[in-house]
Amino acid sequence: MQKTYVETQQALEAESQELKPLEAKKIKIVDVIDASNNILVDVNKQLEKSEAMIKRANFVIFKDELVRMEETARLEQLSA
Repeated sequence: MQKTYVETQQALEAESQELKPLEAKKIKIVDVIDASNNILVDVNKQLEKSEAMIKRANFVIFKDELVRMEETARLEQLSA
């Protein structure tokens, strides 16, 4: 029984040694996933800012168009 216990313990130690490289790979993969997630969060924030800027620009363009139309109408009345 002592021999079986020692053999089992040695087999477990061998398995543990084989798992160490896999654990290291797992840590690297988790780090890459975390970095990717952080990049995605940053990109989403930039997209939200860009969308807000586009909305503001569209509003300014709309207002400018109204002013231009009013000014055109005013000038047409003056020339008539």
